[in-house]
Order: sequence, then structure tokens, then C-alpha cells
Amino acid sequence: MKKFDPQKELNNLRTNNKSEINNMMVPLLVIGCAMLGMVGYTFSVNLENKAPKEYTIKLDLENTNVNSYVKTVKEGKFSDKIDTDSTFASINCTKGDLKYNAELNTIYSDNINSDVECVVSYLGDGTKMIDFNSMNTINDNTGISYYYQGNSTNNYVRFHDMIFRIVRVNGDGSYRLLLDSSIGSGNIYNYNDILVNWFNTYLATDEYIVTSDYDYNNYSLLNESSLSTLVNMDSFNISNVGLLSLKEVYNINKGVTNSYIPNNMLLGNKYDESNTWITRDGNLNYDSNYGSFDIRPVINIKAVKFVGQGTIESPFEIGDK
Repeated sequence: MKKFDPQKELNNLRTNNKSEINNMMVPLLVIGCAMLGMVGYTFSVNLENKAPKEYTIKLDLENTNVNSYVKTVKEGKFSDKIDTDSTFASINCTKGDLKYNAELNTIYSDNINSDVECVVSYLGDGTKMIDFNSMNTINDNTGISYYYQGNSTNNYVRFHDMIFRIVRVNGDGSYRLLLDSSIGSGNIYNYNDILVNWFNTYLATDEYIVTSDYDYNNYSLLNESSLSTLVNMDSFNISNVGLLSLKEVYNINKGVTNSYIPNNMLLGNKYDESNTWITRDGNLNYDSNYGSFDIRPVINIKAVKFVGQGTIESPFEIGDK
């Protein structure tokens, strides 16, 4: 009997099947390479998907030494200081969302997830006396207003020997002032004559007065969304004197009990064809169009340099030009 040699038989098997093995390896190698390619592509796509997207922030800067700000940023939280020689501004974004910290002259967002385009309007040196971070913001027809809440005690202004309260710094940088006393009684039909007579008597030639928009829209149905903005591009007058609007009073008094907004004051808006909005017991209310209510003028003055502390003991006054 022939002796069995395992090593010899193994060598023969390798020699006889070499070509078959090689032929089998070709498709296996092709499949393997394809699988590795797919894995590599998937890994690459995953890396691409996980990489933060980039967006562009474009700002037009007004009333300062720099005209523009452009920066490419990654998606997510963002904060940056604007490099200008000015401080304190309002911001109005036409694309995306960005906030402004007046005290730090910083723009910021909790989550940049799109391109951003905004206008940043600097308000001048006079506003340095105003604590913007203690104020709330709201959109108006010209940008973003900073307004004093009803419990504020640091918004007194002496102007032409009369005491006013700063209601808000308008989006265009001007100041909206409410006279801190009544000039008489009237209703929705005759208040304008009373205002014009008062204005012509005391302020007609004053160089600081600027015209502004006054909302006269009718508001019978109110909801939180409609009251969260002062933007009104339809029902408003451009004038140098007017009344506070329902929306302004709502936001000033929101969340406070004691307010510098007085009771029984006529507002510039009707409730319907028979009734008009007024203030009563610290709240908004409405009464007959023919009733008798306190008339408190509202004026607007251009951005100025203030001196004083804004308190009743030391009210703001216009300083040197």
C-alpha cells in the first residue's frame, strides 16, 4: 500500500486548484472593493452632514464711522462686538434674526440657521444717559423701539419748563414724550383741535420737534400677536403732535400694577363706531365717543444730548448741542 504523505497531497491540491482559486478571487475582490467604496462614501456623507453649515451676516450701519459689517459664521450660537466709535443702537432685520445688546454694543443670536441681513441705526451720544438694558423692545414703523415700562421712575424730561415722560426711543432714534399732565378734556372728535392749539402756543417754533407716525386704527378684536408690534403701515397720521395708541399703552402697562400712564386718558383709537379706547383703573377700557376724557399730548424730539438722571428730582434736560 502506498504511504499517504499529507504534505505532498496538499501541494498537489494547491497546484491543481490554483487557477480556480484565482478565478474565484477576482469577483470577491471586486465585491469587496465596491463595499469599501460604499462604506467610504457613506462615511464621507455623514461627515458632511455633521459639519456645521455656514451663513453670512450682513449689516448696514447708520450714523457711525463704519458703513457695513459682513461676516461668515457657522451654524449655531453667535456673538460679536461691532467695531465702531459709536454706542447704543436699534436693529431691524429684513432677513433672518439677530439681537443687539446696547450696553455691550454686541450682536448675538442663540442659533444662526440662515443668512442674516439687518440695519443697525446708532442713536447718538445723548442716549448714553439712558439705561437701554432696563427697557423692552418692540418693532415700530421705522425699526425697533426701546420703551419704558409703566413702573419706570427714570424717564422724566424737562422740556420748555414742562415735565414729560419718555415713552420710548423710536426706531429712527427720536424720542417719544408724553406730557405728565392734562391740557384739558375732550373726545375722539375734538381732541385734535385741542392738541394743535396747545402745540402752536408752546412748541410751534422749537427746533428739536420732529414729526412722527400716530396710530389711529380701530381695534375691536385684540390678541397677543396683534399687540406685540407697533408696525402699522395703513392707519396712521404723520404729525408733530398726537395721542398715545392702544398698542403703546398695552405694552407699557403689561406686567405692572403702578404705571406712569394715568387713568381717564383718551387714546387715539376707536373701539368701534360708537366707542373709543381710554385708560381706566390702570387698564385699557372703552367708553362713548362723546365722553369727556383727559387730553395728554405726545410729541417727538430728535436725538439729543441729555443731562440729568431722568428722575423727578433730576429730570433729563437737553444739554449742549
